[in-house]
Amino acid sequence: MPFGELETIGFAFDVELLLLARGRGYQVTEVAINWADQPGSEVTVFRDGPHMVRQILAARRRLARRPKASS
Repeated sequence: MPFGELETIGFAFDVELLLLARGRGYQVTEVAINWADQPGSEVTVFRDGPHMVRQILAARRRLARRPKASS
């Protein structure tokens, strides 16, 4: 899958990548990971969360307008 198709710059790029993969018929599997908070991180839910949601919704709208991939 060409990463050049990604338009999202920021935290939601991985969501756009998953949406592109699903749209092309790839099977996506969830894998559990252990996550640990990083002291000193400047990312916050209340400041950055709304921006991430906007990026995800914009990617969904963009991809919904694309023609469906042929099987």
